[in-house]
Amino acid sequence: MTNVSESIRGPTTNLAADLQQGVEQLSLDQTITFEPYVRLILPLDGYAFWVKMSSLGDSAMFNMMGFNSLTPNETGSATSPGAFQAKGSLHYITDAQQLEETSSSRNRVVFTAEEPVENLNAINPQIMYIGTWDGPMPGDQPPTDSTAIRFAFSSRSSYYQQAGLWHYNGNALFNTMETQVVDDPAKLLNYPLIVSNSLPSWLALSYYNPPWHVPVPMPNIKFYPSFLVPDNLVPPYIAVHIDPGSTEAWQTMPTLNPMSSQYQLARDRVTLTLYGCNNDVAQSVLYAILQYSYDTEVFGILNIPAVRDEKETQVELHTLAQKKRISFDVSYNQSDIRNMARQLIESCIPTVQVGDAIISSP
Repeated sequence: MTNVSESIRGPTTNLAADLQQGVEQLSLDQTITFEPYVRLILPLDGYAFWVKMSSLGDSAMFNMMGFNSLTPNETGSATSPGAFQAKGSLHYITDAQQLEETSSSRNRVVFTAEEPVENLNAINPQIMYIGTWDGPMPGDQPPTDSTAIRFAFSSRSSYYQQAGLWHYNGNALFNTMETQVVDDPAKLLNYPLIVSNSLPSWLALSYYNPPWHVPVPMPNIKFYPSFLVPDNLVPPYIAVHIDPGSTEAWQTMPTLNPMSSQYQLARDRVTLTLYGCNNDVAQSVLYAILQYSYDTEVFGILNIPAVRDEKETQVELHTLAQKKRISFDVSYNQSDIRNMARQLIESCIPTVQVGDAIISSP
């Protein structure tokens, strides 16, 4: 966020004027283009994608942003933030990494701007600006074998008011994250389930009410996948974490049905982290999950879960967050719907034999 002194345009000191002139000479009046991307969550498993906003119609942006919400029968049109160019100097550092599962070059980007980039401050958590830089100097054509660097900023640092410069820091898009940034939303049509564990069944708890004879509904608390909780979300909410190392197969060979859909008995260790919940709410969540397992048989519970209090502090407040955890060991069926037989029917050329005559379709 910018304050009053930061929002003043132009250099305010001789030092700032000299430094800005030096930035312009070093960068040759460089400008960076930033494109807005909208956050899209798959309803099946909570996986997050970022889709280029220019590829979506304005009507698709209804109620996606707090400043672009329309109520029923309200007149007016939806508008979405567009791309913009920021003037400054781009620096990047490249580190080569060789890991067990991937080898890549990681680019750390620093963008020095002559003015605060207010678009980056004003946007909400559902929108993100991604910058693109392909390397050529102004007026030059990029080499045919060049690869554009796409990056986003995670922090702003080293602000010194007398210098009149703003430094934005971030990482270029990792090669392993290329699948999560989508320029063509058509690629996400009919996108299948991504995760292979029991996460989808836990996210469905956000919409479950136990069929009890007494009017005691499931607490109205949203479940989110771990590491994909929306930015700065205010409690109450529940984060679902499934330890990757805990997923085990309890069946050597999966069961295949006539359509080649496979089902394999598996086990997960699932930890629910509850924020903003008192003891009554946490116990109600636990009882509702036990009832959910009994009613739906989506997963079976192998342990005896209990609500645990956690300690999370903030030294400025000298108090504790309302944080609790519940851990479950569950068994369930991993499934993979392949429909191989249907695909074979669609791809083969049928041949019909009547007596001695053979008729083939074109």
